[in-house]
Formats: sequence, structure tokens, C-alpha cells
Amino acid sequence: MRVDERGSHHGSPGIVQLDSTGGLLTSNDQWLALSGLTPEQSQGSGWAAAMHPDDTERVGSEWAVHAADGTAYQTSLRFRTPNGQVNWVQVHSAPTYDNGVLVGHLASVTALRLAEQRVTAMQARFEAAFASSPLGTAIVTLDGRVLEGNRRLFELTGAPASVLNKPVEDIFCVIEEPDAAPSPFRAEQHARQRSERQIRCSEGEEIWVNVSIAEIHEGELATGLLYQLKDVTARRLAEARVEHQAFRIFDRDHVDLRSGHRIEGGVQGRRFTRPGRPGHEDHAVGLGVSRLEGVVVVVEQ
Repeated sequence: MRVDERGSHHGSPGIVQLDSTGGLLTSNDQWLALSGLTPEQSQGSGWAAAMHPDDTERVGSEWAVHAADGTAYQTSLRFRTPNGQVNWVQVHSAPTYDNGVLVGHLASVTALRLAEQRVTAMQARFEAAFASSPLGTAIVTLDGRVLEGNRRLFELTGAPASVLNKPVEDIFCVIEEPDAAPSPFRAEQHARQRSERQIRCSEGEEIWVNVSIAEIHEGELATGLLYQLKDVTARRLAEARVEHQAFRIFDRDHVDLRSGHRIEGGVQGRRFTRPGRPGHEDHAVGLGVSRLEGVVVVVEQ
């Protein structure tokens, strides 16, 4: 039988004809381009040399079964050319019932496979970053339920069973407001927000976290929310200690902001005029923090 010469056009399928034993009878130019073999090298069982070694055993055993049954065969496999180039091909073959000749069509799917591999690699990188992030990270539906969380999230909030498929707001401590009715979760109100909130961690202790929220997009469509939680408890406690210390020394160690001299006695609420700014009076508050690296807190009026 004669090979369809249209198979030699760019982008058209490679076409081969095989005998009942699997020996190659004829092939077109596209087949030769995909396999990297010459017509002479392809003849008989020589065409099998084009198959990638990792696919040879699988394809050989599968093809033998279909050939014995006289049924069509379809699979994806790799060709490796003599210069080392790997081409992915989609193979369709079917018997013609004409002297046992088997006609095979091969289409290059290398670009598709490379794109799939890039997507797979990108997904693997995202999953690795998600799992190992030092921030508690959750993927949340647009109606506010937790779909996935990483290890750090569960260290902060508790076992996965208490978080997954539950409202994300259940993670945070409730701020009780008299007569306040609960409001429904609205994704548009939460997206691109950053705030500090309290949560009750897995050990029962209440801690402070910085919460940042961003939309997850697939193309132009927002499909979910990404929550990231950073433990800021140590910073909040340090700030509270500094504030407490400042008020404790407030009435013991004051400094005149105009002269820099120490003032004895209470001066809270004392007014003074800043040099060079006539008509502007300042209230000095939190004085005495001269002990704290010379920092003075003032509220300007």
C-alpha cells in the first residue's frame, strides 16, 4: 500500500505501515523527522530503535496484545533521536484487514508535554513553598471556609480537624460587642486586608498574629482567598512593657523640652512654647522616657 504523501506536510501526522509481525513497510517524511531515523534505518524492526528506552518495554507488550486481538491501539510515548532530542508523540494505530497491514498515525505532542511539565514543576514549587512557609498559611473559599492549611498554621491554631472545612473566622478570638448581630462573611471585604488579631493557639494560650489576606485568581476570576498569619506576640508584649515602664517613671524623672533640664514634680498637661514656633503650644505627655534612650513622646496641638 502507498503512504499518503500529505503526511509530509509541516504539522501533519507521521504515517507508517507495519506488517503483521510489526516490521515497518513504509513511512512518510514526518515520521522520519520525529524519529530521527533514515528510511533505511527504519525498515523492518529498525524503527523500534527510535523509542525511548523507558517506553520500549511498555509499548512493546501493549502493542503485542492489541495486534494479536486485531484491535486499535493508542498511547503516548517518546522518541529519542540519534542526536539526543526527545520528541513526545501520540500514536493511533488500527489494522486495515488488507493482508494484515497495520496503519499507524503519529502526532507530535512535545509542546503540550513540555507545557504540562512546566505546570507540574510550578505546582510542585508552590506546594513546597506553601508547606514550608514560616507563616501560617490557609487557602480559604470565597464564602470563608478553610480548604487547606500548612504545618505552621496548625501549630498556631490546633489540629487540622478543628480548622479544615470550618469558617476561617472561628480561628480568631471573638470581640464581643453588645447587641451586635453576626454579619455574613464577604470575600470582597476581606481581600487585600492586613490587621492584627488574637487567636487561641493549639496550647490554649491566646496569641497575637498579623493577618494578611489576598485574593487567589485564576485568570481574571477570583476563586479564593490566601490567609497568612505571622506571630507578633513577642513584639506586642515588648511594646506593652515599654508603655508600662514609661508611665511608671512619668512622675519621677521629667525633662523640660525647652531647656533639657530635669523638672521635679508632676508635669503632666504642662504647656510650653516651642522655640521658633510662636503661638504654638504643646502638651508634654509621657515625659520621663528620657531614660529610654532619650526618646520623648509629645502630642502637638
